[in-house]
Amino acid sequence: FFFFFFFDKKNKINSYVLGMFLNQPENKSMVAFGILYHLFDEGQITQIAVDPIVSNQGIGTSLMELLINQSRNLNLQSLTLEVRESNHPAIKLYEKFGFVVVRVIRNYYNDPIENAFGMY
Repeated sequence: FFFFFFFDKKNKINSYVLGMFLNQPENKSMVAFGILYHLFDEGQITQIAVDPIVSNQGIGTSLMELLINQSRNLNLQSLTLEVRESNHPAIKLYEKFGFVVVRVIRNYYNDPIENAFGMY
């Protein structure tokens, strides 16, 4: 795994990007990443993605654990995310970490147009 940090105009870190690369001599491509954004004491997991070639190997779980641990290290009081309502594997993963659907966001996604669940 690796971390990148992004800074705001006051040189404070406001985003963390966590990624994972394959460790194979012939293939060093990134296979997973997650982004945690925070402002004051609120955090949002803005993206989490795992390449299908490594799905069902616990990588999404590891990413979530690391992002949630980082939110705890930052003493964030809340952590939210949005997910396509049809993305059942992701919803199941987030529920495993205690997230619950708190709202439906109509037509949130494009290509195809689809609702999102706001989870907290």
